[in-house]
Amino acid sequence: MCGFAGFIGRGDRGDLLRMMNRLSHRGPDAATAWIDPDERVYLGHRRLTIRDAPGGGQPMWNEDIAVAIIFNGEIYNHRELRAQLERRGHVFASDHSDTEVVLHGYEEWGEAVAQRLNGMFGFAIYDGRKHRLYLASDRFGEKPVYYAIQPERDVFAFASEPRALHAHSLVERTFDPAALQKMLAYGFLPAPLTLHADMQKLPAGSWLEYSIRTGTVRTQRYWRYEVRPDAETAGEDDLVEELRHHLAVAVRRRQVSDVPVGYLLSGGIDSSSVAAIAASHAGTTPVDTFTLAVDDAAFDESAAAGEFAARLGTRHRTLRWGAEDFYRAADAVAGALGDPVIDMTLLPTVAVCSLARKHVKVVLTGEGADELFAGYAQFAALPSAQWYHAHTRPGFKRAVRRLSELFPAHWLPGNTGDNFKRGLAGLSHGPPLWNPIWLSTLLPGDMARLFETPLSAEELYGEAISAWTQSAAEEIGERTSEYFANFYLPNNLMPRMDQASMLVSLESRTVFLDNDLVDFAARLPYRYKLRNKTRKYLLKRAMAPLVPQEVLTRRKRGFDIPLNRWLGTSFDPDATVLPGLRPRALRAFANEHRAGRADHSRLFWALRVAQRFAPPEPIVPERAHWSPMAEAPLGRGMASDFAPSGLSLQT
Repeated sequence: MCGFAGFIGRGDRGDLLRMMNRLSHRGPDAATAWIDPDERVYLGHRRLTIRDAPGGGQPMWNEDIAVAIIFNGEIYNHRELRAQLERRGHVFASDHSDTEVVLHGYEEWGEAVAQRLNGMFGFAIYDGRKHRLYLASDRFGEKPVYYAIQPERDVFAFASEPRALHAHSLVERTFDPAALQKMLAYGFLPAPLTLHADMQKLPAGSWLEYSIRTGTVRTQRYWRYEVRPDAETAGEDDLVEELRHHLAVAVRRRQVSDVPVGYLLSGGIDSSSVAAIAASHAGTTPVDTFTLAVDDAAFDESAAAGEFAARLGTRHRTLRWGAEDFYRAADAVAGALGDPVIDMTLLPTVAVCSLARKHVKVVLTGEGADELFAGYAQFAALPSAQWYHAHTRPGFKRAVRRLSELFPAHWLPGNTGDNFKRGLAGLSHGPPLWNPIWLSTLLPGDMARLFETPLSAEELYGEAISAWTQSAAEEIGERTSEYFANFYLPNNLMPRMDQASMLVSLESRTVFLDNDLVDFAARLPYRYKLRNKTRKYLLKRAMAPLVPQEVLTRRKRGFDIPLNRWLGTSFDPDATVLPGLRPRALRAFANEHRAGRADHSRLFWALRVAQRFAPPEPIVPERAHWSPMAEAPLGRGMASDFAPSGLSLQT
């Protein structure tokens, strides 16, 4: 797991070093830069060494030093691909580097290499023969790729985080108020948007080609999750065995590492399934599990996680986390983000990753199961939502919604009251907008209050409408699954997990996004995902021999925190200065929140994060191991590893 940065065009070595320095948390073990002054190509790489320490240094070159790669991620089918490539005559210099497999795969298959990879990846390949740069991101965007095209300044820059792009002296940083509106509308920024009009994010399952000679850019989506139920599917018992097999293989693939591997464990079925399978494989080898204990009984699942860990016999560690820990973490995390993540579960995720990093360098996680196997509450609510939408008049919907707004913010336990209000707000619109409004940080009416030039609903939710209408699924549950897998997962959950783990130099691997497991879910009929309001029906059946019934039937909570109580009245509307906002409306939101008439805590956190990316300059906090890199003497030859505080610079 690593971070990379580079550019083509105007700039100098100082620009490259600053870009690389912004990524030191992603790669604290080594840093290497390569420059071709004639072609004006600059490549930089920060390494977190997980596999093949002697043979995995980057930039990595092919045999005739004509094609180079800088890579971030893990390829789980690299041994199979290596065997195929060797049969085709490719000669490998490393023993088991997956990076070299991607490099030779590009030589053999060109742009189609991304479609053959089972894993998480973001990479840049410089092809000196064809004078082009090739960027690619994995199916679900587990590993990010950002870029800035600025032809008027004669520079094309790319990196694992926007903050690295910011470090280039010629890359502009124009804050985009329209993107801020979309971020608040969705609760995340949908790719290719960033908060800066001059920068973009490569969408999940996409590649980009940049011509060095002409400056032209070509992008293509090479993969999208599509539900295609198999009418001739096997019987239920056979499907249970097949799912259990795919899960076991996915875990084994992600256990391969040259450094210690651990498991993030909550009280839910997804992470419990991963830990249970890992423990069943372990034999006498100790299994390390990690969880977070939140100082609020309505949100805490640590007791259940601890009981299950004891049953598995793992080496279990728990970190207690309360309001004071939240206060200490909030500003530090917000300021350290490479790109805004406003999902508040980011903070506890960073905390548990920090605990894990003290003991291991890699963790396995359970993200993705809810999207693929209908795990969210929205799936169970769809039949009622369809009935309500079809059988009630618009006037009745408005009246019920207005009545709900008379209730105080927390008239039901936890977030139930707020979720109820969001549910009614979503049902005031058609099905394409149900999910985005249910998950939004700020409802459409409040968006119109807050912004000086609010976008229309069609503009605001254009990406969600497109994602919904692109689906060919006939069943609304299957269409909802595609929406979550293609839109919510890559734009919210994957950036959250990537940044939470990378902030503490930890590699996270997502078991349920294994290619074979995803393909199985895509052809699985919907009746095996949701049955009689039982979500993840087949997954629960498959895991019944390994996971106790109380875990399988426990109500899903998510990895949440009591944000309203912890954030309290600390938000200062007058200290928030963002382009396009109405200050008077912001003060009104603060007053409503303090009076308990509404819960705007998610909005306040989102604005707190966004403020860090607003003009005039992004804030980059200093951390102990984020030391500036010292420039080493120029040398020539292949890149190699070196001490974290040093730099290998080559031409």
